[in-house]
Amino acid sequence: MPLFSSSVSARIKASIPLIAVLSGGAALSYHADNHLQRTSLPILSTRLLTGPVPEISTSVEKIDIPSLIYSFRQGDRIEAVFRVLGISRPALATSLKRHLAALDIDINELGASLAVWDKHRAERLRWCNTQLCWHVNLRSPDDATHSTVVLHTSTQPLYIQTPWQPNFVLHENDRIDVILSPHLGSEDIAAFRVKRSEHIKTAYRYKDGEFYTSYGVRTNPALSRQPVPKGWAISSPFNPHRIHPVTRELRPHNGTDFPVPDNTPITATGNGIVRIARYTYSAGNYVEIEHDTHYKTRYFHLNHLSVTEGQHVRRGQIIGLSGHTGLSSGPHLHYELLKDGKPVDAMQTTASTSVALSATELEQFRTQYQNKIKWLSTF
Repeated sequence: MPLFSSSVSARIKASIPLIAVLSGGAALSYHADNHLQRTSLPILSTRLLTGPVPEISTSVEKIDIPSLIYSFRQGDRIEAVFRVLGISRPALATSLKRHLAALDIDINELGASLAVWDKHRAERLRWCNTQLCWHVNLRSPDDATHSTVVLHTSTQPLYIQTPWQPNFVLHENDRIDVILSPHLGSEDIAAFRVKRSEHIKTAYRYKDGEFYTSYGVRTNPALSRQPVPKGWAISSPFNPHRIHPVTRELRPHNGTDFPVPDNTPITATGNGIVRIARYTYSAGNYVEIEHDTHYKTRYFHLNHLSVTEGQHVRRGQIIGLSGHTGLSSGPHLHYELLKDGKPVDAMQTTASTSVALSATELEQFRTQYQNKIKWLSTF
């Protein structure tokens, strides 16, 4: 029986440097289904998610499809990888542990093949199946790694959800080169390059954790407009003249409502500090995040608070679970954006536009990434 369905209409190859994985406690999981409705491939905490346009799922746990999942944690034994893959090669496992070489796993509909390289040669691991190609080359356990993902023979483009840009569309024969670094923390990605035909886009992670082009322009806007998983429409927009559904009084609706069911994960729309995480009669359990000197966001009617006051949070981090606590007519999320203390329409604000580094920051940024710029140009 093949590890993955053979009816998926494209081809995947993936790579993970096992030395870095085993020492860093990263996780690998892959999901696929017979009709290419949704797929997901989080690798080394990069959160690379793929699926057909227009469906996107950012909640792997809720995808009810056949799947193979393996998580690498610090202290894991190489034999565990073989066991999960259904491969009995103790001699290769012993050799890999003894020489700290890289393991190449090639998995397709016909089975799996393994190869081991000495640690002084090109080290890589390649995972093969049916939709994408993912290659990682490990230079040394203490150095950065280089990774490539390429879409092959797909009948339709795929959405890519990544830390550097949401809703990126990957077309056939597009190439994404990624530099991973164990020194950057949980995200691991130091730089990336996207090549489409003759067009190339490159960006690098700065000390604030965001990605910038070589010109110092951030690839992500300061704030996302989506504190809920993709796919949920707005049930009640920002409206200064709305009639309140419970009290029936004329009361401005200073936010945007999303009709998500109870216990849906709610994420911070930007980096910031949690200033309020408590219960009030009207808002129920709610969170307020200060993003900078101008912008704050609020998240009302939560069933559960996942953060505490004074905590630093990052864009995309889960801050609570939705509900209908407080003065609420039913399960939903009420999301507010405040600019200089005044409510504004979060779906229209300029806070969702990109920002650029100052001249001084840009000089520091370019100095920091000189070597990585040269490195990416060699692939």
